[in-house]
Order: sequence, then structure tokens, then C-alpha cells
Amino acid sequence: MHATTRQLAVVALVQLSLACSSSDSNPTPTPQPEAAVLCDNAHGPCSLTGDPNEPEEFALKVTGNPQEVTQVKPIPSSPLATIDRDAGVSVQLSDGSILWLFGDTAARAEDGSIDYFTIGTASWSPSTSPTVTTDVIAEPGGGPAPLAVPDTQQLQCENPTDRAGMWPASAVVTPVGPKDGGSKDGGSKDLVTIWFENICLGSAGTLQDRGMSVGTWEYNPSDPPNGRPIVATLLNQRLFDSRSYASAAVIDPRSVEPEAVVYRCENLPRPSKRKPGPCFMARVPLRDAADSSKYREWNGMAFAAQVGNGTPLELPSGATWPIPPGGFTVVYDGTIKRYVMAYSPWPGQVPAIDIRLASNPEGPWTSPITVKLPGCEDTLRGELVSCYAATPQPFMSTEGALGIGYYDAFVQQLPHRGSYVVAQLPIAVTPPPR
Repeated sequence: MHATTRQLAVVALVQLSLACSSSDSNPTPTPQPEAAVLCDNAHGPCSLTGDPNEPEEFALKVTGNPQEVTQVKPIPSSPLATIDRDAGVSVQLSDGSILWLFGDTAARAEDGSIDYFTIGTASWSPSTSPTVTTDVIAEPGGGPAPLAVPDTQQLQCENPTDRAGMWPASAVVTPVGPKDGGSKDGGSKDLVTIWFENICLGSAGTLQDRGMSVGTWEYNPSDPPNGRPIVATLLNQRLFDSRSYASAAVIDPRSVEPEAVVYRCENLPRPSKRKPGPCFMARVPLRDAADSSKYREWNGMAFAAQVGNGTPLELPSGATWPIPPGGFTVVYDGTIKRYVMAYSPWPGQVPAIDIRLASNPEGPWTSPITVKLPGCEDTLRGELVSCYAATPQPFMSTEGALGIGYYDAFVQQLPHRGSYVVAQLPIAVTPPPR
């Protein structure tokens, strides 16, 4: 077992629950800190520069602090208004609406105890209000339905009292035309391919890695799932036997048929702690996403190597540890016309986001720029309650602003609640996107 950012977060969730239920606990959020430093990149200016040997040299400069910080949550009158969800991966569907994929999903009672806890959930938001989720109670305990139900014959935990679950790690969307099973009215549906991390969760916050799985979910724009549970169709419960592809995924626009470029980072053991190791990428036709033998790793020149024989990605170092310590996300941001990689820097629960850019899915990637995040330095009983699960959120991007997201572990007191939030980071791209 290796400790990922989310594993550390689950331990923190259990600890916070115990702290909030203690009779002498008086959690008080500190005021929203003013980010006096736009970036914490000690090795250079607050900007990114593309490879000068590439035909599309570019630079990005951060011009202000994150703005328009908004929680992703249901309307206040919803019975799930106090829901607490981390690891927000979003997919923009063909009609502009958003499919949200979350990791751990919970709510707390007034005394701080956990009211319900679900591993891996999803929600839909209309294009007119992309941060307002339409959630529905679907579980006996009062929570939402899990996005995917594990096949316990294939996903077995060593400890029979542990809970098997599936964290959504990444997702891509492609259209499905009428001839391929599109909507009955003759229009198209969206097919969302979702990769999951399989886990076993113990009552004390212990976690065990149980490999990767993959599934799909179809969206019909003429019949959105407003008020209905979102449940994926599982294609392969044991796609890979360890934490592997696809921790991140993006559609390859150069492919004739729909293909995804997927990413993974290894974790290397250390005497005192575990740090992330090299990262790799592969490409797979989406029709073969459930077949691990169809994944071809990057060998430095092409996607031709079998999994385990590829060439590591070139990720130049910056002020922080150069490799994503846990979950990371890669997207194509159409506003800046670049691929964006974002993640929470080492050790994972920090008040910052690392951002890299590239002109192609395989890179070369820029050195990371580290940006300080607001609201991520609260304290509970003298302990820092920070942020994690930082991601790019291209639906939030506008001219002059890059969309980002992260999990703020302390947005409310009594009962304690965290929330996934999105924001806009003021930027300038040189030369301007074409």
C-alpha cells in the first residue's frame, strides 16, 4: 500500500470527525488569508515558458490572485445541502452542462459525527449554473448513490470488515451518433469513459490499493439526469492490478477514431516517507479502454511500448517536488489553446496549486508554477486544515483567466464541512492564443 493524497485525506477526515465531536472542541475558521504572494516559485519569475525548440513557443504569466471562488454544491433548500465532497473532476458535456465526479462524499451531524459516507459519487449541473449540482438522496442512510458499485468477487479486501469502493480518477467524453446508439429523437448522446482507483477503506481511515477499473456513462441532452442518481456501467473491475492508468486522461485530437492519452505516476519507497516516482503516459482507443493489453506506452518517440516498458515523461522541476504526489488532472483548455496539467504539490495537503502547460498531450511540459490558494490556511484545535485535490477547470476559463479547482477542507464550522471549490486565476498568455 502506498499513501496517496486522497489516502491522507481520508485519515484527516476521520481525525477531524473525532475532533469536531469532542466536547471541548471549538473549531473556528480563520479569516480568508490575503495571498500577498501571487506565486511561490522560488526558482524564477511568476511565469511559464514553453520549450524554445518547439514551433509554438509561449509564456504564461499570473497577473493576480484567484478570483470568483465558488463552492460546488446543491441549492440551499436541497436535503443534501450540507454535503461534503472532495476530488472534483469535471467533464463538460456537448450541451455545455457539467458532469461532476467526486471521491469521498460525506455529511456530518450537528455533534460532528458522520451522518453518511459514500465512496465515489457523481452529480450533474446545467450549463446555466455549472457549480450548482442536482443531487438526489438514493441511499438508506440519506446520502447519494455511489457512481459505481464494486464487483466484490473481483474486488476483495484482505480485512472482511473493510469497505470496497471506487474513486473516480479521470474521465473523457465523446459523442455517440444515432447509428451507434444515440438518442431516439435522432440526436447524439455523450459517452463518458471513466477510470477508477479501486480501494479498501478501514474504519480507522486505513486504505489499501486494489488497482484500477474502467466504466462508462451515457448522457442524453434531451433527457438530463436532473433528480436521478448517476450510476456508471462497469466494464472491467481489474483493468490494472495496481494504481496505474488512468490517473489522468485527455482525448487525443490527432486520432482518427476516439483515443485517449492516459497518465500514471509511480510511488517510490523512502526510508521515512513515500514520494512519487517517474510518470508515464499511454494511448488507448476508447473502444478498447477495458482491455489492458491495448494500452501502448510512450517510448520517447511514439506510443509503441507495452505497459511497463515506456519512457518517463520529462517534467522539469520547479520550486516544489517535480512529480505529482497523488492525483493529478490533464485537460485541453480551449481558451488558452494549451494542455494544462494541475495538481496539489508535495506533500498533497497544501495551500497551493502547481500548474504546467504543453502544446501536445505528450509535452514537452513546462516547469510548474506554484500559485497560493485562498482559504487554505485555517486551523482546528491548533492544527492546520489545508486544501488538496487541485485541478484545472476549463469551463471556468475566460479571456484573461484560467479556471482551477481544489478541495477546501474547512468552509463551515459546527458541523465541520469542507467543499470542492472553483476559481478563476488571472493570467496573460504570450503570444495570445490563436
